[in-house]
Amino acid sequence: MKQFNFTFEDSKHDVDMPKFIWTENSVTMTGRAMPEFAIQAWVEFMYTLNKHFEPIQMKMLDRETFTVNFKLDFYNSASSIYITEMFRVLQSNWGKCDCIVNWYFFEADEDTEIDGEMYRDSNLYRKVKVNLIKRTD
Repeated sequence: MKQFNFTFEDSKHDVDMPKFIWTENSVTMTGRAMPEFAIQAWVEFMYTLNKHFEPIQMKMLDRETFTVNFKLDFYNSASSIYITEMFRVLQSNWGKCDCIVNWYFFEADEDTEIDGEMYRDSNLYRKVKVNLIKRTD
């Protein structure tokens, strides 16, 4: 399992950075995604996601599904751009394997629930299966 996160010299920023935990068939996102410079938090994630769908990786892993466990506590609008890009990458690679997003949200967080519903119901990402899951943690 590969885990990476980004660090700054100012520890306040670490709290606002998402954490990505990779396995051969999945990635789990946790924490808060509200960095001042969203590109710093997401560039390696997007690079690694795209690498997962390269032909050599697909052949080596022979996987049938790739799952994203979206468990961010909070994300800002700058991070939303990269979340949408993640869906675009999943949609465009659908033929290589089934792509599933488990979209976790807190019961009191209507915005995250609505965003998950929007991705689930969007014709742009119709090949990506989105499961909306209430968080209990």
